[in-house]
Amino acid sequence: MLALALSIVFWTAVVVVLHTYAIYPLLLILLDAVEQARSTWRYIGGTERRRPAAQLGLPHVSVLVAAYNEASCIGQRIENLLAQDEKDAIRRLVQPLRDPAVGLVCGRLRLHSPLGAPVAEGAYWKLESMLKLYESRRGCVMGANGGIYAVRKHLFPPLPAGTVVDDFVAALRVLQNGYEVQYEPEAVAHEETAPGHADEYKRRVRIAAGGFRALAQFRDLLSPRHGFTSFALWSHKVLRWFVPQAMVLALAANALLAPHSRFYAALLFAQCGAYLLAALGLLGLSPRKLGKLPDAAAHFVEMNAALLVGFWRFSRGQQGQTWTRTERAKAA
Repeated sequence: MLALALSIVFWTAVVVVLHTYAIYPLLLILLDAVEQARSTWRYIGGTERRRPAAQLGLPHVSVLVAAYNEASCIGQRIENLLAQDEKDAIRRLVQPLRDPAVGLVCGRLRLHSPLGAPVAEGAYWKLESMLKLYESRRGCVMGANGGIYAVRKHLFPPLPAGTVVDDFVAALRVLQNGYEVQYEPEAVAHEETAPGHADEYKRRVRIAAGGFRALAQFRDLLSPRHGFTSFALWSHKVLRWFVPQAMVLALAANALLAPHSRFYAALLFAQCGAYLLAALGLLGLSPRKLGKLPDAAAHFVEMNAALLVGFWRFSRGQQGQTWTRTERAKAA
């Protein structure tokens, strides 16, 4: 009886992890393929236009810049906004807003190191971008990129007190009001990464605590009556943010099952091997022949550790009420 209960716990935890990182993305791809096939069939039958009617003009835009004690760089920021590349990004960003059903559009974020070198997009960041692209086709992108998003004025009233992840809150609020949230990858912004692992970890903890707070505020969107938006929120955010707890349960249940089964012993060996790879990556001891595997494992474990700490702070009411600025490298 105990073995059965442990098996249920183990496989439930495994399904949680697999659903948010593999099953849900595959479902989005499948649904999109089916929708494309149906659209093509209707087009061939003459019941659907392949190109929508032309929409003229673009909405007027106000640019908000969040600044606090930024006297040393605010001038450079204004010059950046007036640069041609920035104007092109804004023009592309607001294109989807010509559709009255769209309430918010988020752009694509390109990361750079503190020294200005581009940061190669890892598997996690690519997965997030892909999910945004496919969710956009269903009008329910789960969150915006804080560095570049546009929202209709009437859908952006003052933020609730204590809001930390305003981009996530803004997207949920738009969805709650019955508007679509879309992704425009051609509107690109550039952002500097945190200078070190410790700063990045602290940033992730703050985001996690703020994210759980936002979920509590907009828990009504988790109701099945919101259709695919509810399914996307559960799959992309809720289950994703409870992956750390699932990892702990999977490891504990696996350890108790291993002495009684070669199969579970092999799975435990694989789990321990993955955590060993993560430890090598975190300590900077990755053998060259293992390529990027240790770094990927380290990133995954570090990210989920931050989620776990963020959840703990949220549940204890210890999350900060303001965003703590990350120190950046000063220009030479």
